[in-house]
Amino acid sequence: MPPAQIAPMRHTTLDHHVSQGAAWLSLSNQGRNTALLSYAAFEFRLAIEHIMLFHWFAETNAAERLGNLGDLSSFRKMRDRIRKIRGNRKFLWRTRKFTLLLLQTLKVDTKFYLPDFGELERSYQRCSDLCHIEWTVFSTNEEIQATYYEYVTDAKDLCERSIGGLFSLIRDGDSAEFSKLKQQYLEEQIGDEDVVEYVRKCGIWAKVTYNDGRVSEFTGIAVPPGS
Repeated sequence: MPPAQIAPMRHTTLDHHVSQGAAWLSLSNQGRNTALLSYAAFEFRLAIEHIMLFHWFAETNAAERLGNLGDLSSFRKMRDRIRKIRGNRKFLWRTRKFTLLLLQTLKVDTKFYLPDFGELERSYQRCSDLCHIEWTVFSTNEEIQATYYEYVTDAKDLCERSIGGLFSLIRDGDSAEFSKLKQQYLEEQIGDEDVVEYVRKCGIWAKVTYNDGRVSEFTGIAVPPGS
């Protein structure tokens, strides 16, 4: 029988694989229980793929998703698709920062974490090392156990930090003027203060939409036009 904290079924919530990985990691006796450490690594590997799936979904439209479902077969394919669509890291940063400015104007308390695909990929590869036969061969070495316990613990921290900073903005449709504002911000034609000035002039509100059946709800403090 698996421990109580190990779920017998998969779930689609962002923290599912993280919680499962953390459970196996806590049972690994600091890496000495090498099979359990590899189970933890496998879960964090899936968690990193899920984080990439979130970014892939956020940065693609419906047609792009339907036409590129093969991207989901690997971390690198999702990463490469995002980079192809959205460009470099600076562009991705400004995309997230634009949303953050809106949430701050609404006084929504949220963490901000820019995805570091390089860091995610390094952690992904280290976790992958424990998912192949070489781990069985070399895992009896205590130094290797300690090293990979540290790697898997780092993966846990990275996944928790990444998920804690994920957010997306849900709108009922962008006006042409709003879309233009966003594009100008992404291209660095305008700055933070211009975005805040616009949304205070036009007004803004936000709601949270859940994927687990819960009813949507308003969040933050709505800003009336002309504030």
